[in-house]
Amino acid sequence: MKFLENLFRKKPKGAPQDTFRLEFERLPELVRTESKKELDDIGPVIRAKYTEIETSLEELRDIKESLLRAEPIENANKRMEKLGDSNRDNVAHNLDLIIEKIVPPKSNDPRDAIDLYTDSRSVMKTVVDNTRRSQMYIKALYPQEFVRIKHGLTELESRFGELHTILKAEKEKMDALERLPGEIDNISQTERDMLQTRENIRSLESKHETASEKLSASVAALDALERSSEFERAKILEEEIHALKVKISAIDSDLERLFTPLSKAISRMEKQDKNEIHVLSAENRTVLAAIKDKPGSLTKSELDPFLDELAARVKNKDLGLKEQMYDKILGQVSKLKDPATISYLRDIKEGYSSRMKELRAELGQIQVYHDRERMENDRIRYMNMMSSIEEELAKEKMHLESLAEQQERSKAELRQRLIHVFGDNIEVIYHDQHTHT
Repeated sequence: MKFLENLFRKKPKGAPQDTFRLEFERLPELVRTESKKELDDIGPVIRAKYTEIETSLEELRDIKESLLRAEPIENANKRMEKLGDSNRDNVAHNLDLIIEKIVPPKSNDPRDAIDLYTDSRSVMKTVVDNTRRSQMYIKALYPQEFVRIKHGLTELESRFGELHTILKAEKEKMDALERLPGEIDNISQTERDMLQTRENIRSLESKHETASEKLSASVAALDALERSSEFERAKILEEEIHALKVKISAIDSDLERLFTPLSKAISRMEKQDKNEIHVLSAENRTVLAAIKDKPGSLTKSELDPFLDELAARVKNKDLGLKEQMYDKILGQVSKLKDPATISYLRDIKEGYSSRMKELRAELGQIQVYHDRERMENDRIRYMNMMSSIEEELAKEKMHLESLAEQQERSKAELRQRLIHVFGDNIEVIYHDQHTHT
């Protein structure tokens, strides 16, 4: 305590005040010491005021007993005496409330003193409200006791007022001392959070560097692979396979166009089938669906019965088509029934498909092709990994920035609390950050 007293004792007025530098790590100990010193200083003052309050309470007890023993004034009539008795009991009862409920605590803690003062104000107000009318009768019938009651209550209230003045003078300092430990803990916890976040950032940066190195190695290996003769062969095969896919697609389009002139008639047949006007057989219903989806898949044995029914429906004028369409539709039906029409295209497609199968089989045997796929997957994986790490890094850096801002606010608030306790010439040294405030 002497250390703090020497450290913070005031210099003569007008003398320059030295800056007191305190290490942050020592603050908890210094705050505890100053809290004890404050309690040691103000505790006896509070206790002395408690003694005065207890004396006032004892005086009120004597006043109450005196009131109960008192005789009314000589010229009081019976009715007034009866009213006086009931009101005297009321006043005595309320004085008991004060005596019983206002009990100074055993500790000298300023916080308990504040609670006592707050409770006393409430009790005193209640008593005054409860006895306002009764005291008029006491004043009239027991004037001496009335004067003593008024004086006793005034004296008790005055002593509580003095207690409040003592507490008010030290309130800012006591509040600061009470809050300082929590604010010191907040700064320490924020520092721990910042250290952990920095560690997270370093770990993520290391992971990002590793992923970047692996990506570079993967790209280099992929470049080397793509320059190899084996890969060139695989590339040629892929190009041939792609060209065959284009040709097969073109044949499929040609097959679909063969049925385009029949689209109106086929649409009418489908509509009549759904409306059960002319119901198709299950086989022809399947063929109709295939014509709309993949006409090249139909065999001649599947297609001919459907075309025969279509031609018969056209000739019988069952489909409600315009006259000028009949010859065109029937001509296209004859063309489709010609084996050479579809089989020629189908044979070409089958040749392309067979060749494409051979090329794919050869491509599947080339190891470099599988290696390239693996390397490409690795490249994508490392890129995704780096992207994910970069997102985490951005979050951690943003969190660190937020913690740093929070830390600066906490330090500013801590300084304001310290000023209330130690004066405005206080300086806190934060060794970890190599900064001070």
